Amino acid sequence: MNEEKKENPVGKEIKTVEFDNGEEKPVDPKPTEPEKKEETVTISKESFDEFLATMKEMKEEQKLLFQIADKRQLYRVRERESKDLPKEVSVREYNGKIVVGWKSVENTLVKNALGITVENQTTKLIYDDGTSEVVRMRDFDVEYTKIKCKRTEIINDEVTGGKIFKLVRLDGGGELKIADTFVN
Repeated sequence: MNEEKKENPVGKEIKTVEFDNGEEKPVDPKPTEPEKKEETVTISKESFDEFLATMKEMKEEQKLLFQIADKRQLYRVRERESKDLPKEVSVREYNGKIVVGWKSVENTLVKNALGITVENQTTKLIYDDGTSEVVRMRDFDVEYTKIKCKRTEIINDEVTGGKIFKLVRLDGGGELKIADTFVN
C-alpha cells in the first residue's frame, strides 16, 4: 500500500492510497474547523486599572458579607430564588391543627440554686384556622407530626417578598396556603 499525492483539476492536492490489487482510493482530508475571530476591545490603561480596582473591591466586600451573613437566611433567599422548588413538602400538625407559622415569645436561661442552667423557651404557634397558642418549644419540637402535601401553586407575597405555597394534603385533608419558610 503506497500513499501518493495527486493534483486535482481545481489545483488542490488530494491524497490517495494505492492498494496491492492496484486500486486507488482518495483519503478523506481532515475537516477543517472554521477560523475563530477574536474580538478585541481597546480601552485606556486608566479605565482598565479602574475596572480592576472596582472588581477587587467588590470581591473583598463579597467575602466580608459572606463571613458576616446569617447562613440560614442566605440559604432561604437562595431557595426562594431557585426555580426548582420541591413539589412535595411537609407541614407540621400540633394538637390536631395545621401550624402555618410560629415565632419565639420567650427565651431565657436561669441558673437555679444548685447551679444548673434551666432554659425557658416558649413559642407562639399560629394555626390555619386563625387561632394561636403559646407552648413550650420543647413540647412543640417533640410532639408535632408531619403531614405530607403536594404543592399546586406558588404565589409571590407582596408584603414580605417571600413565596406562599398553595398545597393539597396527600391524606385527603383539603387545601391550605403556607409561607415557604414553614414547610419541611
